Amino acid sequence: TLMDQIGRLPESRMLLMAGLMLADKAAGTDDQVTALENKIAQQEAWIEELQSKPSPEPDKVEVAVIPKEVTETLAELAARAEALAEAAEEKAAAI
Repeated sequence: TLMDQIGRLPESRMLLMAGLMLADKAAGTDDQVTALENKIAQQEAWIEELQSKPSPEPDKVEVAVIPKEVTETLAELAARAEALAEAAEEKAAAI
């Protein structure tokens, strides 16, 4: 392993290996930074595009209104139906 070999390596080689490892890590970080900068640029362009679009027209929603007479008529019909049901129950109980 690397740790076993460190004791056998001269100082200049260890410094070289450490420098190479740091350079590799820095190169990887540079790639990540570039990718993130590209992503930010794309998102900023998208935000600019969305902000430059006009606002959509509001949707018109129509709600049906039931006239009061219809509600009263339905209540009256329900009362008549209940009265008929009661009368039918009384006749059935009498038989």
